[in-house]
Amino acid sequence: MGDGKKEGPSFEWYMTLLLRGEEGRWIDVDAKLRGAGDPDDSWFHGIGAELLVGAGDRAGAWKQALRALEIEPDDPRALNNLGNIARVGGQVDEAVRCFERALELA
Repeated sequence: MGDGKKEGPSFEWYMTLLLRGEEGRWIDVDAKLRGAGDPDDSWFHGIGAELLVGAGDRAGAWKQALRALEIEPDDPRALNNLGNIARVGGQVDEAVRCFERALELA
């Protein structure tokens, strides 16, 4: 594409991360993300954080969201992800800090 936008992995690729085992449990999404490498793409890690939250892996989601911020420190989506993860974990002050910063950047 000539519009200068960087394309990430396809939607179908991300959906393969959501496959469930025979007993309906999530497969190890974090391991799949590690197996895909560690691209310097905050969007990739933001999607990883969202998938891991959905899989119930708050620690893995936190790690992916932090990686997104390492790559792009002013990424409001990554800050919003961190805020949601903190909120779910009962870290209200951290959640508010992340949400306020995300709003400043949006």
